Amino acid sequence: PAPAASTRAPGAGDLEAARAHVRSLVLARRYRLGDVRWSHRADGSRYVRLPSGRITVLNPSAVVVMDACAPGAAGAARDALAGLSREASSERVTEDAIRAVQGLARRGVLVSV
Repeated sequence: PAPAASTRAPGAGDLEAARAHVRSLVLARRYRLGDVRWSHRADGSRYVRLPSGRITVLNPSAVVVMDACAPGAAGAARDALAGLSREASSERVTEDAIRAVQGLARRGVLVSV
């Protein structure tokens, strides 16, 4: 049998190429808000009532991620976080955005579409 098409891709077998591909898939995933309600706090954070009924407080960075992903993809969260910090490396901002999106999704603030 012929090899699968994915093994013919440039960088096949390269761990860094695989990580970059998976990262691009994660950043392209689209989200919407879950069944949550929230109110703003004076310091830029936000009280959020989770679908479970519990209340959590999101820090200002998590608020940026929540707002960026509500109508869009995780990549928008990365771009929004990059605008907050010019000192952080692109890799660090990407990893922080992915972790924040995953955390918000685990709690039901964001839902994958």
